Parts: sequence; C-alpha cells; structure tokens
Amino acid sequence: MKNRLNVIKINGFSGIFIVALLIGCVIEGVIIFPSKILMHLWNYIAMYIDNMPTMTLLHGVILWAIVALSTYAILRDKSPISYHSPNVVSDEEIKDIIEHARAIEKISPIIKDETSEKEEIKH
Repeated sequence: MKNRLNVIKINGFSGIFIVALLIGCVIEGVIIFPSKILMHLWNYIAMYIDNMPTMTLLHGVILWAIVALSTYAILRDKSPISYHSPNVVSDEEIKDIIEHARAIEKISPIIKDETSEKEEIKH
C-alpha cells in the first residue's frame, strides 16, 4: 500500500527560515501589496482635491479590508469560494437511504455464507 501521507519536515534554522519566508511572502502578496496600491492611488487622487487627507500604510490596510469584505459581501452568491453547508437531505431521501441500507443488510449474510463456502471448498 502506498503511503499517501505527506509529512513536511523542518530541519534546523534553515527550515524555520524558509517557513517564515513563505509566511511573509503570503502576507505581502495578500495584504501589504494591495494595501500599498490603494494607498498610493488614494494619495494620487488626494493631490488634485483640496483638503483631502493623505494615507499611511495602516490606512491602506484598513481600506483594503473594507474593499475586500465589501466585494465578498456583494458577490457572496457569485463567489468562486463557497462556505455554504451541504444541501439538506429531505425526509424522503433519508428513508430511501435507510431502505437501501436494510436491503444491503439482508443480502450481506448471503454473501458472507457464499464466501465462507468457497473458502471451505478451497481447503
């Protein structure tokens, strides 16, 4: 039997460094980079509008969170990522499943008897 379990082995300081680097890259790509883009876009627009405040990176992160959560809320049903619970099974489907299981229980002793007879014949 093939071992399908994959184990990630972290050896020493270099392994910890690589894991920290990967986590940092994910944070940079998902949070910091879009936040910087929004911050610079806001500050560019702020140059042309009087009395409009400029943003820091923290404000960019907050704006990115607002944009991301709003987009998710608006496109919740159309989103490719789904967190919905599985479809609810009706009572009729549950009854059909139970009847099918009972039918298998009735057949299984017959199958066991046939296999035991075949084993006795072989010996």
